[in-house]
Amino acid sequence: MKPYFFLIIVLWHSSNFAQSKTILDLAFEKGIDYYNKGQYEQAAIQFEKCVQLSKKEKNIKFVGKAYNNLGNVNSQIGKSEESLRYYLLSMDISKQLHDTLTIAKTSKNIGALYEEQKDFNTAMQYYEKALALAKSKQDKPLIADCYNIWAWFMNSKCNIPRRLKCTVNHFLFMKHNKIRKEFLWH
Repeated sequence: MKPYFFLIIVLWHSSNFAQSKTILDLAFEKGIDYYNKGQYEQAAIQFEKCVQLSKKEKNIKFVGKAYNNLGNVNSQIGKSEESLRYYLLSMDISKQLHDTLTIAKTSKNIGALYEEQKDFNTAMQYYEKALALAKSKQDKPLIADCYNIWAWFMNSKCNIPRRLKCTVNHFLFMKHNKIRKEFLWH
């Protein structure tokens, strides 16, 4: 019995060691925490730290994630040009990596940025791109989120027939795919 007990302890310790977080992971989590608390300047500092650490580790995908989050932070504090710059940097990296899902999410963010600026035609192009890419990857929560955003977008443009169609598509999609609402708000 004792050898098995020792083996269990060794396996438990080794699995915990493998799950330990890096400085990069901790900085990223801290940035998200600050962002969720509305402490955008602190969040930006953490995401900038992530960019530097990711570049040092040659983790290009993580650089793209950090740029996307810097875009979100700058959007929240009203720095639209800076936000767009970070989103486009993230988009370039995602295209290099052929990361369709991240391209879709970033397109959705860029669409929202243009919608805030009342550039509805450009916003529509990015929303359509996000929805098409989400469908191509069959990412159900992102598809539902895109339909939801599309309905809100149509509301702002006061196009009642299209708004109604998007709202119905959103709810039918969520019901058919059994997607719970809480999946959409992360």
